[in-house]
Amino acid sequence: MKNILRFYLILQISLTSCLVQADFTAQLFELETQSPRVLFEQSNKDYSSKDESYSQSLYKYPDGRLAVEETLYKDKEGRFKKYVISHKQINEKWMIEKVGHQLNFRRVYFDSGEVKRDSEDWTEDFVVGPTLVSYLRGRWNQLNKGESVKIRFGVPARRETVGFKFKKDADKTSQAKGQLVLKMTPSNFIISLLVDPIYLYFDVQAKRLLKVKGRTLPRKRKKDGGGWDELDVQTVFNYKKSEES
Repeated sequence: MKNILRFYLILQISLTSCLVQADFTAQLFELETQSPRVLFEQSNKDYSSKDESYSQSLYKYPDGRLAVEETLYKDKEGRFKKYVISHKQINEKWMIEKVGHQLNFRRVYFDSGEVKRDSEDWTEDFVVGPTLVSYLRGRWNQLNKGESVKIRFGVPARRETVGFKFKKDADKTSQAKGQLVLKMTPSNFIISLLVDPIYLYFDVQAKRLLKVKGRTLPRKRKKDGGGWDELDVQTVFNYKKSEES
């Protein structure tokens, strides 16, 4: 049971980066406290050249130190090309690259010099954190009607993809004025019974993600200072005024 729960939690990695819109910032708050502190701040910028475009998110401590750098690369047609996470806290790099009809995964452990690789076939429902909102917005009518949308979520730390589904949560949506609340659960029925779902809150008019609770890329120090624990946060997104109009 413990291994199944841990497996699911690892899959939640990068949900706080699930935007592909233009420049934004976000604050990552600690959970289950009366006065939650900001643990990390996230900023995102989009760049483009003649042959490709890329979107980069930086996760920093409040004092400005860099914790994680996340970059999504697309070709000149806007199609997925490569996804790279440089994890400064644990001194690792994770990558997913599309080559032909194949996804190549690589995890580099800089401290030991070890490199682990895997590969899978490309599928049209493949998604990583930074492409998730775009994928869901393309299926907005289905979701708004209460239909399920399934994806294969790329988890570079595990060097594989895993099935998830999204569905409108009618009760939470009715309580959240002007918002559409989507429930994210594993596609595997057994695992879905054992773990809590993740909820994503969208602005109905702009189809923009407002907040999400779940696992994030940055980690927190173990109490004994001997390593790192994965971290659950509430992420609240902020957009430029020009994007809000």
